[in-house]
Amino acid sequence: MLLWPVPPDCITMLKQMKELDYNPKAIIMIRGSDDPVWVKMTGAMGDYVIGCPDWHPALNYAGVKAIECRI
Repeated sequence: MLLWPVPPDCITMLKQMKELDYNPKAIIMIRGSDDPVWVKMTGAMGDYVIGCPDWHPALNYAGVKAIECRI
């Protein structure tokens, strides 16, 4: 399953999938996990969901300098 929902829609979709006991083998939500609140809002429903939040090495967060990009 490949989706591009905004975070609020992503949370709603995950809740609905849980209610319907729908468990696809893979869920890729490109924009769904962009909001840091997403992790708290989805809990275990968000386990094994692949996201692609924005990232840049110039971000000022702990641990960013430890990540090395290799091509």
